[in-house]
Amino acid sequence: MMIKRIVFVFSILYLMFGALSAQTIRKQHDIQINIIAQKGYYKSSQTAPNTMQAFKAASDFGCVAATCEVKFTSDEQLVVVLGGTSTLRRSPDNLSLSQMQQAGFQVIMLDEYLSQFHKAFSPQKTSDEVVLQPGKAVPSKGKKGMKLLLDIRTNESKSVGAMVSLLGKFLVEQHYRKIVELGSSDLEVCRAMFQKFPDVPVVFLDGEISPREVNKKVGKIGVVYDRAVLHKHSDWARDARTLSMPLMASGVETEAEAREMVNLEVMDFLTDNPALVKAWAQGATLVKLMSFNIRMSGMPDVDGDNAWPKRRETVVSMIKEENPDVLGVQEMLPDQQQFLRKMLKAYDMVGVGRDDGHSEGECMGIFYKKDKFVLLDSGTFWLSQTPDVASIGWDAACKRTVTYVKLKENLSGKQFYYFNTHLDHVGAIARQESVKLLEKRIRELVRDTNTIFICGGDMNSTLEDPIFIPVLGGKTKKPQAEKGGMSVGRDGKVSKLVPNHMPTEKQYSLMKSCRNTAWQSDNSVTYNAYGKGNVSQIDHLFSSQKTENLIFQTLRKNYGVPYISDHYPISLIFVL
Repeated sequence: MMIKRIVFVFSILYLMFGALSAQTIRKQHDIQINIIAQKGYYKSSQTAPNTMQAFKAASDFGCVAATCEVKFTSDEQLVVVLGGTSTLRRSPDNLSLSQMQQAGFQVIMLDEYLSQFHKAFSPQKTSDEVVLQPGKAVPSKGKKGMKLLLDIRTNESKSVGAMVSLLGKFLVEQHYRKIVELGSSDLEVCRAMFQKFPDVPVVFLDGEISPREVNKKVGKIGVVYDRAVLHKHSDWARDARTLSMPLMASGVETEAEAREMVNLEVMDFLTDNPALVKAWAQGATLVKLMSFNIRMSGMPDVDGDNAWPKRRETVVSMIKEENPDVLGVQEMLPDQQQFLRKMLKAYDMVGVGRDDGHSEGECMGIFYKKDKFVLLDSGTFWLSQTPDVASIGWDAACKRTVTYVKLKENLSGKQFYYFNTHLDHVGAIARQESVKLLEKRIRELVRDTNTIFICGGDMNSTLEDPIFIPVLGGKTKKPQAEKGGMSVGRDGKVSKLVPNHMPTEKQYSLMKSCRNTAWQSDNSVTYNAYGKGNVSQIDHLFSSQKTENLIFQTLRKNYGVPYISDHYPISLIFVL
């Protein structure tokens, strides 16, 4: 009887624990993270801060609001400086509007600025339509509303009353109250705005005054604290909730910091890096993948000062600094492989020499962090008519291979494929047929369309080359079997392609360009020729259609030598 009671008690405890665990997991996945884009999502739009293009990118991403800095001039005008005001902050505080314009600042009057924002971002009902966002289609019933947080900056010597009075003309007389929120790092300004506009949200920005003190001096306004301040005063988050004061965190720069804020139940983030901060805060599993043509070591006479022995240590420094989870390299000869294996202790490697399928010749090696992933499958095939044996294909100048891995991330258990390749630099038909073979093999290996895959490397062709149409799709809806296209190599040489390379109407496009679909991206060249010749954009990463690509970068900084290769590395952070 006693045993039955013990079993019964443990069964109840187990069910209770299971229910609580399920609630915890559900809470983690259902949390609503609100992102406020600081000066717009200008990193995504690749435009200047405070511009409508930057706000459009923020709206597309799903930001609930964006901020802009507003300056009260010495002649009592409210203006917005496009491109940000970091330079303006260092300039004399008593500038008039005309002096700012003469000094070269691109200035727009606040009323005109609000008018543009109102037209672009006020909610508006329309017929049902599909609004395309990078990498996905989102059903929408109209224009998506987004608020604008005006960060009012004025000097203590200026009349706060005059500033608030002028602001009132825009908010009250021109009816912009519904689209804006007001903020300042000056409590006196906050108090004046809160009293003048009781129906407009007011926020105290980036201070080190407790919520209780802010409430005492001003009232129940919102508060924005730097992550470091909330780390130091963790009870302030609780106090803000108790007082029903909206709370935002700024200055979040790492995954650990984002999750610390979520643990404090801070769900609103003010940031100029929306994609990463939102992913971190929601606990998404992220992978950073890098592709890099390291330039083979076998041509020291040609490379001269850029020969492998003179840059190999810097290559390792770059890899450790960028810290990719997965690294695909091209042109890696045996001595380079031996060196990188020795120096990159945190990684395991997969890959074979292209000449014999073992150790001879260049290797399309894939390094992956051995403490983060489990290798489920891997292999190499040749880009030729006989892909399972070492061979040269079509009109190629040399043997070309694809190395692939199937990896499982340890913590989440989620899986993905990565295909690393290097298309031929001479044979136009070889590049074309290689893409078709690559598509065929990916479809065979990645049978579940929900499985994520990344594919790429040195493709020796620009994205405009029609060889990519079978995998990326194109404007042409019907196959054009009767015509051949033209392929443009990195040297600008134009070669005729064979026909029948277009996808059929029923065939879905297999991949999308990570460069063109990541929330943050660039459009830089990737082949630099050590600065001695023609440059071009021929290194690419592609992903499965359902992959959410966050950040694509061409890594062009100086890591210790002017050029770590004749190619720049490219990297991608994506959600697994």
